[in-house]
Amino acid sequence: MRVPLDQPHYGIGPAGMLRFLRKYATFRGRASRSEFWWGQLTLAIASLVLFLPGVIAFPAVFLSRMEVSTADPSTTPAAPFAAFADALWGFGLLLAGAVLWLGLLLPWLALAWRRAQDAGMPGGVALAFLLGGNMLAGVLLITGLAQYVLGFLDSSARGARYERSTTPVLPPGVPAQAWEAERAMAAATRMR
Repeated sequence: MRVPLDQPHYGIGPAGMLRFLRKYATFRGRASRSEFWWGQLTLAIASLVLFLPGVIAFPAVFLSRMEVSTADPSTTPAAPFAAFADALWGFGLLLAGAVLWLGLLLPWLALAWRRAQDAGMPGGVALAFLLGGNMLAGVLLITGLAQYVLGFLDSSARGARYERSTTPVLPPGVPAQAWEAERAMAAATRMR
């Protein structure tokens, strides 16, 4: 079954990775739980590709240079500085990965925004999870996981207020009557 790109795809499977890339910066509409988790996997793989070269190169070069430098007692005091200078290109890889990773924030936020809307909440909740979870992660490690809470929430009939399609794909377990009632209430609220 082909689900239009503006609709959530429930139970999508690995094709959710491509769907996530196609909806790179789309904040409108909804995203199913499976779309959310396949998008998260795509982001995790991209992060690994961006950071892994620097994470491997910098410590490996630094430690090998330290070993060589500390073998000669006359160079021991300057060893850390010389080793860091030799490993600076690995540190540059880390920085380049970090800068490129910033480009992943927009698609992550768009995905979480749509997921919040599918759960019947305003999309701005995703921004609160992202900012709050990451800001507090330095204080409490567990709060860094707050941004993934959206992936566990059930789809809701309240998501109808964020749906613009006239023929929406209904979430599993949500009766059509509840969906239509929610849409009518959202339309009445907009008219006031």
